[in-house]
Amino acid sequence: MSTDFSFFMLAIFSFIFFLFYLFIATPLQIKLNQKPKSFSIVYLFTYCLASAVVTALFMLYGQANPFTSVEFYIHVGMSAVIFWIFDSVLLQKKEES
Repeated sequence: MSTDFSFFMLAIFSFIFFLFYLFIATPLQIKLNQKPKSFSIVYLFTYCLASAVVTALFMLYGQANPFTSVEFYIHVGMSAVIFWIFDSVLLQKKEES
């Protein structure tokens, strides 16, 4: 088993994890979409919290304490940012004037 860090594998895993996260974060996105704000820092923070919970549950199968691994924080950040951008660019309904 190689201990080399691979950005390619991290990107692939993050995308796959994003698909799982999508099913869990969709109800959260629907709730936040009631008052749409593209690229809101509050929404990013909300997605980070949801991502931390999902990632912790996901990583508990492989590690005793996911909060001590750097990978946990990388996955939380990447998943939240990917979903936040996806939400802000593609899913936010336009505010009505």
